[in-house]
Amino acid sequence: MLKGWQRMSGRKTSDLAPAELLRQLDYKARWRGGRFARVARDFPSTQLCHDCGDRNGKVELDVRRWHCSECGAIHHRDGNAALNIRDYGP
Repeated sequence: MLKGWQRMSGRKTSDLAPAELLRQLDYKARWRGGRFARVARDFPSTQLCHDCGDRNGKVELDVRRWHCSECGAIHHRDGNAALNIRDYGP
């Protein structure tokens, strides 16, 4: 997606200031009918159980699946994080 965006805008993403990059990502998402969520840097998206909200704690990066100790759900790290980020925004 970024390569196509670079072709359309005529400049590299590394040339943009971070705030400008975020502004343009938000604009493009809205333009296409989507949503762009800015999540706090310390939001534990991979650690929260999407089903019950229990916090699993720090998990090493090589652990791709984990079991929730509260409800017993099995979560894939990235899929669970995506669901938590989706629900985090307004």
